[in-house]
Amino acid sequence: MTPPTVSIGPKERTLLVGRTQSGKTTLAAALTGGYRSLVVIDPKHRVVLNRTVTVVGDPGLFAQTWPQRARRVIYRPSSEQRDHADVDLVIRRVLRYGRTCLVVDEAMELCSAAWILPAYKKAVTQGAELYVPVVSATQRPIGIHNVLLTEAEHFFIFDLPGEPDRGKMADFIGPGADERVGVPYAFLYAGLASGGSVVRCPPIDLASVPRPAADTATEAV
Repeated sequence: MTPPTVSIGPKERTLLVGRTQSGKTTLAAALTGGYRSLVVIDPKHRVVLNRTVTVVGDPGLFAQTWPQRARRVIYRPSSEQRDHADVDLVIRRVLRYGRTCLVVDEAMELCSAAWILPAYKKAVTQGAELYVPVVSATQRPIGIHNVLLTEAEHFFIFDLPGEPDRGKMADFIGPGADERVGVPYAFLYAGLASGGSVVRCPPIDLASVPRPAADTATEAV
């Protein structure tokens, strides 16, 4: 099957899985680059975007910054916030305003197989009503809450070394989702654009993905 052309609708949920440096963050940035209003939860402080973005690390400062002063914001929580109460506040603010793409760069920071941050769950299960598409990325699908899989309309499966991780994807998507990709930046796709079938896609053309200039990220003060 020819690789599908995928665009993320304003009411759709997306899950990207794969090992570190397999291409998840690069593809997420490309998929969400067209959103005028965008909030990225970046627990590992590694996300870069291809358009001007403001970086904040405090929920109070986020409330002062988004959406009044900046519509595209990366929120980088402190590692000391073990209960993720600050992230909960940030996501609740996004839901209150709506019409904003929410990206969670590492879903395992906000959920486990048995628990999920309440505001994150609300965004995934009810965000469509508010025009809040949610894009979640994770290294280990076996370690995330099942609601991220059951609610997703788009799945991008990059290289997954672990058989249990591949098996979990196959349990939710079907035959073919447990194939190991192996090639950096290549991935499997399943979802609305493929009619649910699993399609193997070639590596991302990095030359066509806009790269951020050195001065595109600014710290809010």
